[in-house]
Amino acid sequence: MVKEQKNRIKSISVPGLGSSGGGTELESQRKQNERDNDALRIKVKVIDDQTETISKLRGWRHCRGTMRL
Repeated sequence: MVKEQKNRIKSISVPGLGSSGGGTELESQRKQNERDNDALRIKVKVIDDQTETISKLRGWRHCRGTMRL
């Protein structure tokens, strides 16, 4: 009975996940998500750095009074 249940579970496939039960497709999607997250982190860092630089320049302009942006 237990062996029959295991075989039955193995034969069940979830739509959209392929015949392997989705293991490789899920792993592939997970890796793509990690790459996407890494790219977003880099973009956020660039924007944060630019924002900080602009803030510093504006502060410097106010101190000096001569520089115009």
